Amino acid sequence: MPDRQRIWVFDVDGTLTPHRQAMTPKFADKFSQWAEDNVFYLCTGSDAEKIEEQVDRFILDAAAGIFTCMGNVFTVNGEEIYRREFDPPEGLEKWLKKALKTSPYSVRTGNHLERRVGMWNFSIVGRNATLEQRNGYHKYDSMFREREWIASIINVDFAGKVVASVGGQISIDICQPGADKSQIMNELLARHADISVHFVGDAIRPDGNDWGLAERIREIGQPHEFTLTKSPNHTLRIIGAAL
Repeated sequence: MPDRQRIWVFDVDGTLTPHRQAMTPKFADKFSQWAEDNVFYLCTGSDAEKIEEQVDRFILDAAAGIFTCMGNVFTVNGEEIYRREFDPPEGLEKWLKKALKTSPYSVRTGNHLERRVGMWNFSIVGRNATLEQRNGYHKYDSMFREREWIASIINVDFAGKVVASVGGQISIDICQPGADKSQIMNELLARHADISVHFVGDAIRPDGNDWGLAERIREIGQPHEFTLTKSPNHTLRIIGAAL
């Protein structure tokens, strides 16, 4: 049997870039050199506008494809291959407004519920937060695990209708069952023959938005695999392109 081609899949926030910040020049240089000899896809909970703010254009162009909005939008060379819409259950928006009102965290910056293709993104501090405000909430959340708690309650109250997971530094991703990052494996296996998928993400944990894809890879088994990264520099070490 011929050797399988390795296909890499990368999360973006916390994996290729600092959270909601642009890719560093040193990282972009090393990663682009590595990309010349490797096939890779990007898979993020963010929408296309945000990923274009964070990832250098030449790296986006080098990707074999880009999955945004938890895999609910898929583009290849700028052409949209598919999009899958989100049908929120009755009462979900009201529930989120109550959670926002009752959270003990006092800072509010606006844009707390962002409706994306195939999903909603919810944040107590709000997506208008500055970097300092984002870091402040992340520090609070690391201590009190508010997002994990909110996501767990959503998963109970709306069981079978939506799945909520922690994403990035400040938010929660909400989608319908099966409409998380795990869905991209079907697309990858359909597009490529005799491949091994290697996924790298920083939120591979039961409450994280990389967990669904990691679990799907675990279910399929070898030769597919996944690796938890701690930072963009760690990602470079994983792919053998250390600074």
